[in-house]
Amino acid sequence: MPYIAARVSLGNVAQAMGKSRTALYKLWPTQHDFWVDLTLYLVYQNDFSQHRDEMPWRVARANHERTPRPPTGETVDALRVGGNIAQDVVLNDIWVIVRAALLGYPAVPGFAALRQHVEEIRLRDLAAQTSQILDVMGHRAKPPFDAYDIAAAMWCFSDGVAIANRFLPHVAEMRLMLDDGEGRRDWGVISYASRTALIGMTQPGEQPDGPGGSADDDPAGFQLIPSIDPDVRWTRRQREALATAAQAFLDSLQPARDASDELLIPEHLSVARVARAAGVSRQAIYDVWPTPTEMMVDLFHHVRTAQRANLLRAFDVAFASANMRPGDLVERIVELAIGQHDGGPDPRLTFLPDAANPHVQRIFRLGHERFVDQLSDRVDRLLAGQPLRDGVELAHVGTLWAALMEGGRRLRRTNPGALRSGSVRDGTPSTLGAAARALFEHSVGDEVAAPIGFTTPAPSASRPPTFSSPPRRAAR
Repeated sequence: MPYIAARVSLGNVAQAMGKSRTALYKLWPTQHDFWVDLTLYLVYQNDFSQHRDEMPWRVARANHERTPRPPTGETVDALRVGGNIAQDVVLNDIWVIVRAALLGYPAVPGFAALRQHVEEIRLRDLAAQTSQILDVMGHRAKPPFDAYDIAAAMWCFSDGVAIANRFLPHVAEMRLMLDDGEGRRDWGVISYASRTALIGMTQPGEQPDGPGGSADDDPAGFQLIPSIDPDVRWTRRQREALATAAQAFLDSLQPARDASDELLIPEHLSVARVARAAGVSRQAIYDVWPTPTEMMVDLFHHVRTAQRANLLRAFDVAFASANMRPGDLVERIVELAIGQHDGGPDPRLTFLPDAANPHVQRIFRLGHERFVDQLSDRVDRLLAGQPLRDGVELAHVGTLWAALMEGGRRLRRTNPGALRSGSVRDGTPSTLGAAARALFEHSVGDEVAAPIGFTTPAPSASRPPTFSSPPRRAAR
């Protein structure tokens, strides 16, 4: 079974450590056994390499009863500054890439339990931070949602932008210049997405006691799962070899100065294996693709084209539905874009480690502008042509909606209970549906900007109505 760790062989590790391959084969009977352990080791390094208090989303508890609420303009700017800092942290963290790339492959035993355990704790931490922000804003989550739901939405936005930026670096360079009454200020795309969730999924009011607290309230805390504690699972010599292998893996993700244009062809996608699976000769494969790199480039193009088409189709199918309220229309688009959860690997993420390769960059750029234009047209139709907030463009909204969908699909796979499910048929709102509505509604312009803490002016009679909230539901 192929794993992402197959990028590093026992031979590579032996050479780096100055040891013989025979010495390492005494630690792992087969190359496959080594790949399984290296994959788990990478998960460990990703999820447990930092103390909780050092995590970028971890914030010390504040005594909010003694914290004076700042003026509205200062609150908005605090969101901007904090959001821009968080964006820089996320985009410069190579482990974000490793975390997503692991989902491009079948999971090794123990992977799913570890990832769900860790992401639940991280989301609770982020929910506690979100709850603190809402206290300062004087806001509460709109029922049936809570701070945890808002944190999950911001998580999905950030994850989607980070992965898109790996393939297409200029995505994170998009900046929004917004004026909230204090002059035009610079917002990164992730900080703006978080702003839409914090405003669009909330309303003025005090927060009730309930879900959304810190993992400090969980007696299990941040304990390691014994089966993947490195001191328990591996010997000292194995840990030394795995540490060397992990560093070699991380180095392989960085663009080399003398980088070759050739793609690293995974063993399970060799020409011989593809020919055998297709029931043809290797020469028949070479008649179509003169080199393995060209074969992989076409495969990536096929995968990327299919995913883009699925996002566009979600709008088209929903638009064709008759007698659907605006709020339900957004929910239906999200339903179609996310699709059914099959728990399988995401083929696009298989290419994530090689995202810096010029071939992969070219394929990702190929048709990207046309895709954004097509997506922008559909967003414009959804908004009924309403003018956007000054400083916001349709391309910003479309890009963030696509990021929300991509991040949502990954979070649903790694932590299925993190996202509130919804259904147009049952009239229940979902986390992603509410986040999408918040993105669309907050991006629509108003005659007077509505800063945090004030009610948005009602639309005039001549202006198409904004999306209405779907019926509430009692539980997640």
